[in-house]
Amino acid sequence: MTPVPLKWISVIQALWLVIYVAMYAVVYFFTIDKIYGLIQMAVILSIPLISMYNGQRGKNRKINKFVQWFLLHILSASSFDYWYGIMVYTK
Repeated sequence: MTPVPLKWISVIQALWLVIYVAMYAVVYFFTIDKIYGLIQMAVILSIPLISMYNGQRGKNRKINKFVQWFLLHILSASSFDYWYGIMVYTK
């Protein structure tokens, strides 16, 4: 069996992404909310950005600092929400 070229792996992954997102969006469209179901299809717009990634870290220090700050922000916000939720609901 010949190995599959690396480019085809990303194409296959993108195809599965489209299939699963479409199934998820159809279920939401017909059962919960039509607008939210259509918004879920916007996930497909991430495929060109993901396909441009070459596995190397970027050289722009500002973007790298922003990514680090963003991760720290998400972790602190989620931990605050977690602890605040526990304190509110246990009283």
